[in-house]
Amino acid sequence: MRICVISRNTFTGDDLIVGEEYEAVPVENGTGQQNRLFHKLLQLYYASGEHSYNAKNMAHFKKLIKYHLGEGKEKYYKLFDDNGDLLDEPKLSWRMKSWRDYTKKQRQNCISNVISEMLQIGINDKLFFEILEQMEQNNIIKLSRFNSGNSFFDSMRAAG
Repeated sequence: MRICVISRNTFTGDDLIVGEEYEAVPVENGTGQQNRLFHKLLQLYYASGEHSYNAKNMAHFKKLIKYHLGEGKEKYYKLFDDNGDLLDEPKLSWRMKSWRDYTKKQRQNCISNVISEMLQIGINDKLFFEILEQMEQNNIIKLSRFNSGNSFFDSMRAAG
């Protein structure tokens, strides 16, 4: 489907130009399976203590991961000030993008980034390996695309 921007402030997004045409594609929402996987991976990663994030707690760790390995922050326009009064003009601001607002593709990318980082730093957890094996068996990921450099992971994979 093609859309044409015909006036300002009609669509959200960066770099939309009046008079230009854009390709619109349907967006798939993230799945419950992705949600469970993401949170399970984060719990393993956080509990390992192997990360270099200066996280105060699990909730803070999740925000840091989304910022560094996920979609990070997103623009939005504030319509009200801190007292709840309507602003004369909308004010551009930033907020952390909520996991529930990630598309299926964005979740896939974030999960892949988390897995890649966990492998690179050498997470040696049997449950982590089992999760990866199950993902490969279900054709969710191809482990061969990850150049792990993780001797534990590589030896578990070779033992198969």
